[in-house]
Amino acid sequence: DTVSLAAPLDEHYRVVKNARGKLVLVAIPPGEAAVKIGRIRSKQTVRGGRVQMTLHDGRNLLVAPDSEYHVGDSIKMELPGQKVLDHLPLAPGRLAFVSGGSHVGQFAHVERIEVRNSSQPNLVHFKEGFATTKHYVFVVGDQAPILTLTEGASR
Repeated sequence: DTVSLAAPLDEHYRVVKNARGKLVLVAIPPGEAAVKIGRIRSKQTVRGGRVQMTLHDGRNLLVAPDSEYHVGDSIKMELPGQKVLDHLPLAPGRLAFVSGGSHVGQFAHVERIEVRNSSQPNLVHFKEGFATTKHYVFVVGDQAPILTLTEGASR
């Protein structure tokens, strides 16, 4: 999420988790204040044959039934209109941000996704040598984040 301070300060911040799991404010350029990344948590078909996607923050978006969005993918969207600007699929080679677990706050490149046909959660394995549950993984770009997520980082 983002926090904007009105005039005379006119400063904008993104709220992210650091390596200790604590929420921290990261200064962002004014153009990024109205943009965020959301992870697709679930999909369901609604009346009229359209598909409703539910994001990690509770937002719901309606998309065409033939869209290529999958649970676990991320989207870059414009606020407050919720217009989808970019689709970030959860796939090998993509850069991801880990939002929970023992590797919280880390960026890593997806190596493979382990789908378990049991009550155990699916795992995402990273090239950096660790794995975490799919629920904690936010795809944020290819080689670099598409939005500012750390101090001193730029898009």
